[in-house]
Amino acid sequence: MEGSFFDFLKMQMPLFFADAYPQLLLYSYAVNQSFDLRKFLTIFHVSRFMRPIWEQFSHKKNSTLLTIALIINEQQMLEERLLTRPPHSQLLKRLDFQLQENLGFTMVLFPYEQKKDTLTRMTGLVVKRFADLKSRILIGKKLYSLLFQDLQVLKGVLEFCRDVPHSGSRADYWSGVFSTKNRNRVYSPVLGDAWSDATLSYVPKNDWFVTDQSIKDVQSYPKVKRTDLTKQAYEQINMLQMINKTSQLITAENRETARSGQ
Repeated sequence: MEGSFFDFLKMQMPLFFADAYPQLLLYSYAVNQSFDLRKFLTIFHVSRFMRPIWEQFSHKKNSTLLTIALIINEQQMLEERLLTRPPHSQLLKRLDFQLQENLGFTMVLFPYEQKKDTLTRMTGLVVKRFADLKSRILIGKKLYSLLFQDLQVLKGVLEFCRDVPHSGSRADYWSGVFSTKNRNRVYSPVLGDAWSDATLSYVPKNDWFVTDQSIKDVQSYPKVKRTDLTKQAYEQINMLQMINKTSQLITAENRETARSGQ
């Protein structure tokens, strides 16, 4: 499961970056220089869906519309170029992946209030039905609403990003619970210790936008009320530790039984 899931993430993140970064970089140049943004978006294989959105933004500066369109574009692109193609198309159907999601272990968390003597407070969403395209788009919209429409969350997240160097370890936000070295706490290594660098394989560059069905998705924008997930996230850690210890005991017992039977 770990290897397959890492392969999935290894492809997903560069896909997002390769699509979104050229758009933002081109716009930063277009602010001070006059050139045909649509032409350059084509060169970088950005979907036709985004071209009128950027043109509209250059005149009206509707950041909400632009962000919602980027969310839709990214998830549609991910669906077309990765999730519908083997072997990644099979990963989301696996029992272990679905079990993790159904038990509520898949969460997106924003650390928004740092505490010295207790846990940093977290908000965010519990991810459900990740395999469903419409669900992923809605999740993206809700996270955007939560992060940018709740000023307390936005202020807290910006302070966290400013104050805490990002290592990829959960110890970044809960150092009293997780540790990159101390095994007396829950071990959570930095990114470089957990996964080595990997060479990316070829990714299709075909355009997902072949019908106008996604245009109506741009018009819907949910309002989300902040929910404190600190307690729920902490309880999940305890449950995962219990599951891991139980699994280790069962594995050890099975090995002992196998030896006895030889």
